[in-house]
Amino acid sequence: MDPLRQLLVHIAKSRRGLEIGGPSPTGVVLYDHSRQMDNVIFSEETVWATHKSGVFTYPVDNEGTTREGRLYVCDATDLSTIADGAYDFVFASHSLEHIANPLKALCEWRRVVSDTGYLVLILPEKSQCFDHRREYARFDTLLTQWKNQVGEDDLSTLPEILATHDISRDGGARNPAYFHARSLDNYKNRCLHHYVYSVPLLREIGEWLGCRCVYTTTQGLDIWFILTKGGHA
Repeated sequence: MDPLRQLLVHIAKSRRGLEIGGPSPTGVVLYDHSRQMDNVIFSEETVWATHKSGVFTYPVDNEGTTREGRLYVCDATDLSTIADGAYDFVFASHSLEHIANPLKALCEWRRVVSDTGYLVLILPEKSQCFDHRREYARFDTLLTQWKNQVGEDDLSTLPEILATHDISRDGGARNPAYFHARSLDNYKNRCLHHYVYSVPLLREIGEWLGCRCVYTTTQGLDIWFILTKGGHA
């Protein structure tokens, strides 16, 4: 078993997890091995899928076995309906880059994880997507957003995005005019990548959160970055 899969099995085994913006195919191992997976989505109608708050069913093997989880329809920066330490791990695959106030979101994700729990993050590797022309975000920029308590309607990164976004690598962008119009309506569709992440930036974020990085690897489009609140691996 490769190290990443082994760690994911260890994190999920018979435990309770919460995914932000799922269910994602990158999280199959977590879904298969956890006791229960719940989900958070910002709207019942998104560009990617249709959802309904309440209970949802998900497959856990190739034999037709399913489990039920709870679906919360709320913003990833405000999980106030979820108690402190309610989950053993939070999983977010290609979600954090869509959040205008990422530190606010991460504080919430950390809060709902138990004292020995994990944050399992996947961020896009910019060289493999439409962000390849953009500069990596700086931690002080993210910190300013947090201090200013910006909301998810914030479009402060839009000028940079419009100047550098590679539409040829974004099938949903269609053309510059459509992309511009969609971006202005981002609060409803959440398609923008507000920030571009690197492993050094993620390490700074982890230190600020008071969490420890236990594993990171980049596999094609996916930067895996796994943090723990506890002192164990």
